[in-house]
Amino acid sequence: MKKNLAVSLVIAVESVKQRVIGLIDDERVEVTHEYGINPSPVSPIDSRGYELIAKTIRGIDEHVAVEDYIEAIHFYYHLIRQSMGAGEMQ
Repeated sequence: MKKNLAVSLVIAVESVKQRVIGLIDDERVEVTHEYGINPSPVSPIDSRGYELIAKTIRGIDEHVAVEDYIEAIHFYYHLIRQSMGAGEMQ
């Protein structure tokens, strides 16, 4: 049986795997992962990339709600992953 798990921005894939193994606690069950993509480190806010994003957001609508902005980021993240064949969305 396959299950998809979402990894948070601060937890490594191997840590999640070990947690699942501990929760299952059954030697007959083998836990593996197909896509071992660890989260990226947090970028500094004084970087060129952050500056470009900030200028773009201010140029479009400086009153965008944080929740809406985060939802848009999640959408494009999953869209890019899907286009690369990185697995099903959760």
